[in-house]
Amino acid sequence: LESDLLAQWWGERFARLPEDPDVVTPDVYKKFAAERIASAAADAWNNRKPGGIAAAFGRVAVPHCRRVRYKDGSAKMYGSTNTPDFLRIEGGADTGVEYIAAFDEAGTMTGVVINLACTAQILEHQYYITADMWGELRRQWPECGYILPLCGASGDITMRDMVRRGRNEEIMNTVKGMEQQVGRILRESKYVLSELTKADIQYDAPVKHISGNIPLPIRTVTEDEYIAAKAVYDGIENWLQTEQPESEDSISIPMAERTKYAIAAGVVNRYKLQSERSTIDMELHALRIGDTVIVTNPFELFQDFGMCIKARSPANQTLVTQLSCGYLGYLPTEYSVPGGGYSAGVYNGYIGPDGGDVMVEKTLEFINRLF
Repeated sequence: LESDLLAQWWGERFARLPEDPDVVTPDVYKKFAAERIASAAADAWNNRKPGGIAAAFGRVAVPHCRRVRYKDGSAKMYGSTNTPDFLRIEGGADTGVEYIAAFDEAGTMTGVVINLACTAQILEHQYYITADMWGELRRQWPECGYILPLCGASGDITMRDMVRRGRNEEIMNTVKGMEQQVGRILRESKYVLSELTKADIQYDAPVKHISGNIPLPIRTVTEDEYIAAKAVYDGIENWLQTEQPESEDSISIPMAERTKYAIAAGVVNRYKLQSERSTIDMELHALRIGDTVIVTNPFELFQDFGMCIKARSPANQTLVTQLSCGYLGYLPTEYSVPGGGYSAGVYNGYIGPDGGDVMVEKTLEFINRLF
């Protein structure tokens, strides 16, 4: 499923990659990265030493919901709020931060796992390679030997305040804005971890791991939705083939028509896919270390699902890690779907709210098995 996601969700015209031989394709990069990740994991295991861990919790006000709701019921990611039809920011944000601090036998901290329910994409739409906020955190915190960030449930979350929009603070998708946001994370992290004592460190803790492939119901479209979308899709395709308009890049469709084309193609392709299969498997892992649990999912998971897992988990601390073990797109909530907009549409992922509910229950089932 992963090899041609854009073609399945947005139509065949989005699947065409640049022909420049210097541009690395996704499949080539995945092999390149996987080999190095596996090698690093093996090196870490072979060079392991006795140590301990301590769980900690902090709170930073850096995540914000990035979906804007309007008075007509519609929603838009990064939508304008400076307009008379603005109603509300669609959801809240999980400001909690889970930490797992690692220590050597002498009680010196050697590194930290940070689970923040916010995407690391402050510097969006820039034309350079950057490690974004986690690279900046490492730069500002050189005394911390190792930082492992885990991205929590944040399919509808960003680092930008959609209401204030840079008034009385730096614009958050700039380098200066990133430095400020990282400063907030750093100050809270240093404070929380400084409060840990040697008595908090566990040198002997249970470790358990279970995993499995969980079938989730595919998000479907109705016959009427398919017919309407097919008319739009065919109309645009006929126009493109007849007129052959110029495109701004390697994607063979003008920028002004892309959203309409992608939405229609997503519905058309989903209708075909749902006639062939009713479920799609997700790979689920649950890892217990002491009284802490880490669980994974392959989605850009809307925050409410993560909150449900954390609220009902029997663990003292639960870390939800999205975008792990593959990619199945956005997983929106039942509240978000009627508003539409990017991230809530069929053309953004394979699974819908009912599948999200199954994912939550199966994740909790795995967690309970660990205890």
